[in-house]
Order: sequence, then structure tokens, then C-alpha cells
Amino acid sequence: RDGRKVRLTRSTDELGVQFRSGDDVQAGARRLASAGHGTVEDFAAAPGARIKRLRVAEASAARRRWVRQDPALVDVRSVYRFDGSEAPVVSSGTMAVKVRGDLSDDQRAALWNDYQTVEVDAFKGLPDVYLVKPVDDDADEVLIAEQLVEDERTRWAHPNFYRAAAPHQVSVSDKFYNLQWH
Repeated sequence: RDGRKVRLTRSTDELGVQFRSGDDVQAGARRLASAGHGTVEDFAAAPGARIKRLRVAEASAARRRWVRQDPALVDVRSVYRFDGSEAPVVSSGTMAVKVRGDLSDDQRAALWNDYQTVEVDAFKGLPDVYLVKPVDDDADEVLIAEQLVEDERTRWAHPNFYRAAAPHQVSVSDKFYNLQWH
């Protein structure tokens, strides 16, 4: 909120798994459990989401590689928690990075190469902001973002996360609300 770094803790016993569709969840969960890869659970705040929590003995890169082979899955990522929050967030595998405005295309390409990342897309409407991802699927984009932010060629770098949104019902206090034309 004020530009300071927020501490994150990576879970050692859970992974975020993204299923191709909601129809694939049950069969995929059975396969993962029978192969000894853990138990699939809903995130409490998002039971209908395609991203689920996989409880595992250890959330290593090797485990992610094995789990990623299941045909029902699109992706397997680390789960984090922000300090002071119990709500889990799942890594998206990407980072938003703002570079200095005076960087040439070649200098920007060299920056991505130096950190073993690739440019996915430029943000529309945000000058000099790019979506990038590590070349290696098992690389930790949170650590890479920390390194990028220290580089003089960047202004800031943030890992992207999936997070369950908590819906809030708003009560209308306008006594003439039902008389409005829609």
C-alpha cells in the first residue's frame, strides 16, 4: 500500500492446482490421491473455482513436476500467505514489471535474459509495464521479482497471485430504489 515490501511465506505442505474444467476435478483428485500425490481440497472462499488446494507431504519442485503430468491439470503452483493473513494466495507463475522508460527493446530483452524470464505481454494503458514469466516452470517468481526490483533498469516488480474474492452484499438504503428505471 505504501510501497514497502510485504513479507510472504511459501507453504511447505500445499500446492495450488488448476484443473482444465470443473468436470475434471473428481477424477483428477482420485488419480492424484491414488498416486500418493496428496489430497485435493476446495479453498474455503472459492469452493466452485477450478483452482484447488493440494495437501502434500512436501511442496517441492520435484513434486510439482510429477503432479503437473496429470492430464486434468493446466498448472501447478506454490501457495503463499501474506504476513498477518491466513488467506492463501496461489502463484500465477507471472510477474508484472515496470521498466525505466528510456530502455530500448534490446536493453529490455537483455534484462529479461539476465533474469531468465520471457516477456509474455505488455500491459495496455500502462506504459513500460510488462507481464513476464520465468523460463523454467519451477523457478520461484517471487524471488525473481525481488531480484528484479533491485536492478536499476526496473522501477518495480510484483509477482501475480490468484486469490479468492470475498463477495460482500450491499444493502440499498435508498427508499426510492425500487422506483428507479433500469
